[in-house]
Amino acid sequence: MRAGFKTLTQPRSDIQAHTLCAILSGVNAIRKVHPSFSFDKFMGPSGGAGLKHVFQWSAPVIGAPGLTFLAATRISACDPSVARDLTEGLFEGRAQLKRIVDAANRMFPMPEGKRLALVAVAPDMGIRESRHIEAQYRVTSKDVLYGRHFDDCIAKGSYRVDIHEGSGITLRYLNGEEHRMEATPEGKVRWRRGRWRTDEGPYPTWYEIPMRALRPVGAENLCCAGRMIDCEREAYGALRVMVNCNQMGEAAGRAAACAANQRVAYNRQL
Repeated sequence: MRAGFKTLTQPRSDIQAHTLCAILSGVNAIRKVHPSFSFDKFMGPSGGAGLKHVFQWSAPVIGAPGLTFLAATRISACDPSVARDLTEGLFEGRAQLKRIVDAANRMFPMPEGKRLALVAVAPDMGIRESRHIEAQYRVTSKDVLYGRHFDDCIAKGSYRVDIHEGSGITLRYLNGEEHRMEATPEGKVRWRRGRWRTDEGPYPTWYEIPMRALRPVGAENLCCAGRMIDCEREAYGALRVMVNCNQMGEAAGRAAACAANQRVAYNRQL
């Protein structure tokens, strides 16, 4: 409110989980001795690291042979707009990284000096969600999943709905498919595959983002681009990714430049 407009925050249980990333050494050496090495094998509830999920991705670090980037931690029920939550989230992310490394070295033993080790930890969490503005329009789940068109469209996206939750992940696609990963209390991880849409289409190949969803109510000459966009929880799972945020940022910058050049109030400029 101090900026002249309202912001909204999801309940902690609904905020998308965050990830603390890291760079590791030893992955290539371990795979030479243990070809079956996989982070999935020891991350889950019964896999040694004792995490509530196994969803992760890793990749070689370009230009640094022998190093591997890992995005595997999950910090749930964390509101990063609250200082205490942010601090506790960092502690939790580092604790999860230690459990991952320790579990790997127990399951895939290696000589000293060739074991899995942390080389660097990100200085902050990768934050998927925090505050949202109250804008002139709230993008709905149906807007995204059914590819609704807008007169004030400033971006087009095709990334799936991707909701990171405490114990799993839900993926919904524009073609009607739905994939959900769940970790059971017994320590098993399973994928449920089905459909969120059962009709025969036609199915969209993209969705649109309207400028109105970037314009906060109650503020003039201001545009809020990126992950603060006003949208429903399911829609946010698709809109929050970098390629969409890049488009929103470019559109906001161009609109602001037009408003400045024409000497008109920004929020009147479509």
